[in-house]
Amino acid sequence: MIDRGIPFRLFQLPVFFLGLYALKKDLPYTPIILIFYGSHVTTTVVPVLTTTLATPIATIGVPEGMPFASVSTLQLAVLLASYIPFLAVPLAMTIDGTRRMAQIVSHAQRLEKLHKSS
Repeated sequence: MIDRGIPFRLFQLPVFFLGLYALKKDLPYTPIILIFYGSHVTTTVVPVLTTTLATPIATIGVPEGMPFASVSTLQLAVLLASYIPFLAVPLAMTIDGTRRMAQIVSHAQRLEKLHKSS
């Protein structure tokens, strides 16, 4: 049986570099890549952050070797500091890609109106 998770695991890195290339060259399909990649990564990180925030905070130190059941306040702060950039940057990419796409559509609509009126 084929592991269907492998293609999904191999998705983010190549699309990241494709997006960088498209941004550098200012290619016309850049907004599509930004929306596609940004929304995918954002929806991947949201459940991770939700689980992290739902994890109980230990009132006393968590002894080493204990099964994972809670995190300390310091551990929670480190986790949030690690994950929030992985939410903020792709979310900004999604918003930027959507803004760019809206500008392209608006420009195309203006051209269509000009073409019909002439």
